[in-house]
Amino acid sequence: MPHAWNHDWHAFAQTQVREFGFASLTEFVRCYEACPYDQLAMMLGGKRLAAVQIQQLLRGEAQSDADREYYVRSTLVRALNKHVPAGIRSHEEWSLVLALTSWTEALDEADRPRSLELAKRLKADADLPADWLPSSIEDPVILRLFG
Repeated sequence: MPHAWNHDWHAFAQTQVREFGFASLTEFVRCYEACPYDQLAMMLGGKRLAAVQIQQLLRGEAQSDADREYYVRSTLVRALNKHVPAGIRSHEEWSLVLALTSWTEALDEADRPRSLELAKRLKADADLPADWLPSSIEDPVILRLFG
């Protein structure tokens, strides 16, 4: 069985997306906004896809401003759900730092200055309940943060 990097994973991912009944990876992931990239990779291909491959393909599909903004926001939601699954303040601080760092690093260079500022604001928001975790990009905290 091929492993994530020793086959044509671009074509494999697109085939898997179509088998799920979607025209694009973007369309597929919009149905699973809180699902971390590693879980999306498992859903689509088991060990034949890696999380970073899903990120790369999704970022590559993001041609419009709206799709790029969706990628930025949903990647934050996915990183938080992966690294602080019990809530933003229910883990050691390093887990939140890991979530925010992995989010920032997944973005294009042009988006990083803004993401660093947003990460600082989110980390400093003392009003967030310890168990807060966004379930989508439409979460009120996410909307306010990006507002």
